[in-house]
Amino acid sequence: MKPLRYALQFTALFPLTLLSLDVAAETIFSGQLQQELVSWRSPAPFEDGFEINDGGEHQLVDHDIEGASYVALLSTFYLTPNHQGLARFHFDLSQSEGLAQHEAYVGIQSTTSNWRIGTISSPYKSATADWDPFLATFMQARGNGGASIYHNGYVEGVINYQSEWWSSDVALQWSPENGSSFSLSQNFTKWDYALAYIDDESDVTQNSAAKVGARYRSGEWTTAFQYESLKKGSIPAQSGYLNLSKQDGKTEYGFSMGGYRSDDITETALNYAAMGMKHAIAKNSILHFGYRISSAPDDRSQSERAFGFGFRFSF
Repeated sequence: MKPLRYALQFTALFPLTLLSLDVAAETIFSGQLQQELVSWRSPAPFEDGFEINDGGEHQLVDHDIEGASYVALLSTFYLTPNHQGLARFHFDLSQSEGLAQHEAYVGIQSTTSNWRIGTISSPYKSATADWDPFLATFMQARGNGGASIYHNGYVEGVINYQSEWWSSDVALQWSPENGSSFSLSQNFTKWDYALAYIDDESDVTQNSAAKVGARYRSGEWTTAFQYESLKKGSIPAQSGYLNLSKQDGKTEYGFSMGGYRSDDITETALNYAAMGMKHAIAKNSILHFGYRISSAPDDRSQSERAFGFGFRFSF
């Protein structure tokens, strides 16, 4: 869909001076719709069978059916020859609950940096979220035993600064009520590295997470690794995954494996594995198909298997 463009021109009359200002703005509307048909094999209180949703995570209470569909609006406008103003709204599109706000911010950007204020994705999330070849599907690492909930990361009431120079990207975020986060990413021709930290003060207990990641790209092959050290109050936990993917024309094949462990005896340890493929039937239309297992080595009744396929349309 082509951006909607419009221009505003106005004049202001001052004593002895006629000042003419040109203010050009560009507004881009975008979105994504996804539906999946998945066969779940889960413990009580679930019943085995098929479900239709737009992305699922391993949860002992309920499956997440608000994973991938969204609508977004981004507006940029002229400030100076080197700076633009920007405003963005991003809404999750739930098939059961309708629109739910994810991002909503205003800011100023240049060619190498930007300042934003509002509700924004955390640097912790953004540093490596797109390294997962199964992102926003029922096969993803997040929520299924391979990556923590901090990859959901939309933080309210924050100030965010991001700067890029040479091959480095630095992002800093601070909220007076919800804590802080930062990330450092280094991007080379074949290698990418990332370090990130988040201090979560939104809960009664103060939680935090730190992660390190590396990705290697060579021709059609990509390998990515991520390790997280988590702390829930004073209780430590660990999570991590390793994935391998190959791009063969319009089709991408992937395999991921990982795990989650916690010193909290009330939490279930999980081993995660997924394999599948994505095929681009058009520039903005993708089919995906695969299998995922989140197994609990200490309690098999908490294990979950998912097998299915989905369709994603972006605009």
